[in-house]
Amino acid sequence: MIGPIGRDWVPALGRVPGLCGFVAARTTQPVAAARSGLPVDTGFADAKRWPLAEAVRSAIYELMAKKAEPGAPTAFATARTRVLHALIDDAGIERPIERDSKLAREISASMHDVAQHFLGELPHHCTMLAVAVADALASLDRLDGELPFGAIVLVRGLAECAADLYWLSDPEIDGSERARRAFLVYLSQEETVVRQLEQLSKRVPPEIHKIPDLPEAIAEGWESLNRHAEEMAAAGYRLRTTNKPGSKYILGDAKPSISALIDGLIVDQLGKTALNLYTSYSPIAHGDGEGLGSLLTRSATVETPDGTRYRRGFDEQMWDERIRSPATRAATGSVGAWVELAYPSRSAMFRGRS
Repeated sequence: MIGPIGRDWVPALGRVPGLCGFVAARTTQPVAAARSGLPVDTGFADAKRWPLAEAVRSAIYELMAKKAEPGAPTAFATARTRVLHALIDDAGIERPIERDSKLAREISASMHDVAQHFLGELPHHCTMLAVAVADALASLDRLDGELPFGAIVLVRGLAECAADLYWLSDPEIDGSERARRAFLVYLSQEETVVRQLEQLSKRVPPEIHKIPDLPEAIAEGWESLNRHAEEMAAAGYRLRTTNKPGSKYILGDAKPSISALIDGLIVDQLGKTALNLYTSYSPIAHGDGEGLGSLLTRSATVETPDGTRYRRGFDEQMWDERIRSPATRAATGSVGAWVELAYPSRSAMFRGRS
């Protein structure tokens, strides 16, 4: 059984690639995850074992080895280079946070073991968000206005990662609030793992998945989630429950909606837009007719015997307003806030002030 959270041991379900950015310290492989057959990574996420290191290293080498092409780098390529060079060293390894950074001081000042642990794990999660942003920038650099649907899907995903990073990097909050936000992210991730086990039990017949004691593993997962929430609440937060998937346990205020987080980021970086950009991206990404119709260029028409036909795609102005400016400003704004929090000596260079 998984024991209580103590000074020398903080349990967790571990990290399932693609789901959990936080890992637990000094723990054996959890029973629920082991029984599920899902890959997990427990223990400290030191740089040499960081699962994204190889991918990031390859990306940087590709960038460095790429032959110079005529003309200046695109806005996407420039933003991507800034992000990777700020957070990843030449060997493709996540940079450790600086000792005199605001985040390092918040970690040292934390008086609760669990809060201190999750503040310490925050850099791994935030670096993964930033690398995802850089990945999206690289993909956008390969597109143009002739491929509007793909660009919208990419910039929407980029904005989601950037908005979470911006929220976690908020310079106006203290260590206690930052730990609470980290708790909310982790609890949602752990809940997702348990819910996926439940889906597995409903969708795949037992004779096929052949995972012993899956119902017990699921029950243990819910017990673990409840225990973690209560231990986190002991750091001084009000704990409450909801029926909303992904928010079963909430400490203090609920995490704002992703739409609100993205809108806050865009307003800070670009100013207030006529529409919440996320609400204009979503109908397109979901394949709604009204959304897909917005990909037509009304100024480029062809008359046919069956009526007017419109060009599908973005002109230069639409490309900049809906793709290039939101993507690059969201990327550099969110990563810039994280750099300021964790790597202050690199902040001026990142923002182009030196």
